Amino acid sequence: RRQLHGSVARWYEGRWSGAALSPYYAVLVYHWHQAADEEREGYYARMAGLRAAAQYANEEALSYFNRALQLTPESHLQERFELLLAREQVNFYYAEQELRAFDLVELAQLAEELDDNQARAVAAWRGARYAEQIGNYAVAATSAQRAVSWAQMAGDAVSEGEAYNQWADALMRQGYYEQAMSLYEQALAIKRDGGDEH
Repeated sequence: RRQLHGSVARWYEGRWSGAALSPYYAVLVYHWHQAADEEREGYYARMAGLRAAAQYANEEALSYFNRALQLTPESHLQERFELLLAREQVNFYYAEQELRAFDLVELAQLAEELDDNQARAVAAWRGARYAEQIGNYAVAATSAQRAVSWAQMAGDAVSEGEAYNQWADALMRQGYYEQAMSLYEQALAIKRDGGDEH
């Protein structure tokens, strides 16, 4: 039975490739699971999660990301970091604040284990976004300020722009409008230079 499921999965992989394979990610998760190939199942669970998230199928995306995380070894720090980022983003839209808090703690820990300033910056501005949404504006401002510093050290303009924006949001919520405006201007300049018209 396992061999048959593996044969079916390989047929799909041989028949389609690239974007044409994406509608079959869920099918491949199933067949590689039945074939007991955890590495391939984990890969397609991640891909199926990303596809579901892009379609705002939040429950489905979370299910696939959870499975992918189960199958990703603790030692694979970068892969786990990317999966947690994707899951936190789904929970941002899904308004699952408790689960987001858990993911954000783990993201910050993984960023330290990776010793990567870009990862630290992303984890920090995501943490600032969360803190601002639950009304903890002082923590949001501090996290965003740290994110700016780490993003600058990493040369990560995308995270720097996001961090300035989150910092400004936190200050605006506290009534520091002039300081917030200055930070919004910096965020705008970075976004404009990066071609982010939105």
